[in-house]
Amino acid sequence: MVRRLVGMKVRLAHGIALLLLFVFVAELTYSVRRQSLSWDEGDHIFAGYQSWKITDFGINPEHPPLVKELATLPLLAMHLKTPAPKGMPFFKDEAYSDGRDLIYGNGGLETANKIIFRARMFAAVLSLLMALFVYLAALEMFGPIAGLLALTLIVFEPNLIAHGAYVTTDMGITCFMFATIFALFRFRERPSTKTLLMVGLATGLALACKHSAVLLLPIALILGLCELIAPGSGEKRADVARQYAIAFAGAVSIGLLILWATYGFRFSAHPNGVSMSPSLGDYIRPLHGIEPGIYLLLARMRILPESYLYGLADIRLLSVSGQSFPTYLFNQVHAHGVNALYALTRSQACG
Repeated sequence: MVRRLVGMKVRLAHGIALLLLFVFVAELTYSVRRQSLSWDEGDHIFAGYQSWKITDFGINPEHPPLVKELATLPLLAMHLKTPAPKGMPFFKDEAYSDGRDLIYGNGGLETANKIIFRARMFAAVLSLLMALFVYLAALEMFGPIAGLLALTLIVFEPNLIAHGAYVTTDMGITCFMFATIFALFRFRERPSTKTLLMVGLATGLALACKHSAVLLLPIALILGLCELIAPGSGEKRADVARQYAIAFAGAVSIGLLILWATYGFRFSAHPNGVSMSPSLGDYIRPLHGIEPGIYLLLARMRILPESYLYGLADIRLLSVSGQSFPTYLFNQVHAHGVNALYALTRSQACG
């Protein structure tokens, strides 16, 4: 009897959750139809389209290709005319200019609106997946009421409604980083080959969405350290350490395999032996210490794809003075990216 009541509550929760997901779809559809193209969506749309057409991953290397390819999948049926390369010396300038021409140079504003809407709605799939993962995680950890509450907060969160269908990498990385931690939780609760594969799959998809997925490593280390300090009832620290070691090995091996698969298992960013401009060595020159040598070593050993290495370097360059956009944080304007804790400490000292 108790089991039957629990089952009825879960089925009811699933029905309400499905209704909330339909509401989320309606919100995203209404939102994207009222918003103009954002700054970097043109770059991503052009890069994703060219990834499909000519397997070129060097157009927009500051982000991995997964989200861009997902968003541009419906555009393949439109048989768009791609602009001729302009030969710009810097790949970011080329991607921005060609993206604009691809969207607005294929039949005017009506076609441009179709391109943008179709790409955005396919990108919105990642937001829906994230909402589903949040619901399932809260449901498994805390029960049906918590699952529905968590999903409701997602569905009616203004930032997610506004950005949930943009052709950018933010929702993709949010989705799969959360999925990775959820998969790790399930592996710890029920260790098996299946749950280990889920950890590796989620890790690989996160890596293929955005370079900030590398933050999964310190996150997992902190979680593991907390569990080693205070293991569960009847659990030995050695067993906790062993499970985390297995999860780490699975995440790295399966994750890297999936990452390479999104680049077609090819090291070179451009097809047909075309070199990147600037070269990786020139691009990382503003960095200091041993960091440039690490990137070059990874390139020589073919551990990571060339385009992915450019993206990693690009993230670091955005923290170098003179290389990045100005940053405003805690009432202070900085000429480069800053650590939030450092900025808070400085603002308090100045105040």
